[in-house]
Amino acid sequence: MGFVGSNKPHKGVPVLREAVALLADEGFTLTVTSEAPPDAAPWESWIGTTTLAEGQELIRRVDIAVIPSLDIPMARGQLPAKLMDAMLAGRAVVTTAVPPLPWGLQGAGIVIPTASRAHITAALRKLADPDARARLGADARDLALARFTVDANLAPFRRACAAAISSGAPR
Repeated sequence: MGFVGSNKPHKGVPVLREAVALLADEGFTLTVTSEAPPDAAPWESWIGTTTLAEGQELIRRVDIAVIPSLDIPMARGQLPAKLMDAMLAGRAVVTTAVPPLPWGLQGAGIVIPTASRAHITAALRKLADPDARARLGADARDLALARFTVDANLAPFRRACAAAISSGAPR
């Protein structure tokens, strides 16, 4: 499982670490794109800051992507590229219900009410089943291909541009 992105206070990494600590005996591990803290645990891999390409490669290597954003003003309104990267890679995704994360996931993953240790732990336990991970990953990929690719958005973008041009509005 992995957290890819900037490890800022509103991202919920500390509570994710707590949840994985509870599941470490069940084989769960966590990879984080940040520098290792002094209290790094044996089941954690801290790989430092990555480039966009390295982050995308990491998403392809993990089987679950977790976006445990806290419901605070700094997190609201963010639709992280890592969500689309995980979906396009066919990974099972767990997010919190912080808008617009549920809109982006559209039921093709697990949305938990809050970034609490209990909610994250319960969601990850559901994904201990490889078939559940594969099913959600396939659903996420199908949705992402239909909504978040250039090909999926080309025709609507052309229509919007043509409408803007034909509106006669001053340039």
